[in-house]
Amino acid sequence: QLSFLRAVIMGEDALSSQATLKKYDLGTSANVVRIKKALVDREIIDVMDSTIQILDPVFKNWLVTRYFRS
Repeated sequence: QLSFLRAVIMGEDALSSQATLKKYDLGTSANVVRIKKALVDREIIDVMDSTIQILDPVFKNWLVTRYFRS
């Protein structure tokens, strides 16, 4: 799920494309669907018009500045 969130933060649009699956080590496209559903159910993300948004801006900021910092 963290790799999925990283892909979302990095602005990836085609999360089920082979390049994105490989780049972020997301497994299969079916796995992406399961991850997306789990994050929606936990109210971490929302999908509107095929755009994925992280609902909590503070959490998103923490991920960007602290967790995914390179």
